[in-house]
Amino acid sequence: MKTTIRTLGTLCLGQKPVDPFSVLFTTPGNKNIRICDSLPDQEIEWIEYDGLLMSRAPLLTQISFKDLAFRNLVMGEIVQVDGKDYELRLLRGGRQAMPSEDDLWVQKVRADAGDIWILPELHCWGCQYLKREEQSSLVEGALTALDDPSSPVWSSVIPLDTRSPSIGWRPVLEPINLDPDNIPLGSRILVYFANDSEIRGSLREVTDYDLVLSEWGSPKRDDTASKICGKGLIAISRKTIKQIRRDQR
Repeated sequence: MKTTIRTLGTLCLGQKPVDPFSVLFTTPGNKNIRICDSLPDQEIEWIEYDGLLMSRAPLLTQISFKDLAFRNLVMGEIVQVDGKDYELRLLRGGRQAMPSEDDLWVQKVRADAGDIWILPELHCWGCQYLKREEQSSLVEGALTALDDPSSPVWSSVIPLDTRSPSIGWRPVLEPINLDPDNIPLGSRILVYFANDSEIRGSLREVTDYDLVLSEWGSPKRDDTASKICGKGLIAISRKTIKQIRRDQR
């Protein structure tokens, strides 16, 4: 699996597209912040690895965590960019003894591509779950830079309404409907299917009719759309699948 630099979408403040090379040290004020469809010579550069994208450079500074939360850009807002659906959100941090999936993603990018980020020393907003053992709806704002070999290292020692030229927004784009034929076997995925059913597990096999998962767990499952195959495997009917995402747990 290789790290790539991808151009996708254009930053818009209100209805106005913004040149990605001139947005630093710009406060959005009361304007809406959006990632719009790509415009020539105004595309955003993203680091792409294992299906997840993170902006190569901070897109804005002088923006607070509360500003981002007010615009639903912390836990995520569903956006469509160039015809595909994504969740636009902040990087999700873990703890030193329990790194998050996003933490591990950043470390894999560094191991594969080295110092690929622009302005890695600029601290940018992210979020951490208040419950350490599992995901929670309660989050706290935190800051991290990407210039340390052990990055991301998280800190949360300033007020969440702080606006500063030394604090930025480096968003994440997560595809929310992955193509099962392009997911590497062994990947941890979350599948929504049938009547509000969901299953988490490791992708074992993809056929024309089913997805087969191992090491699976499900809080709610429609037995008419899935079947246990034995030896810890379960098959989900592809025609009932509504959404496939990376498993963040």
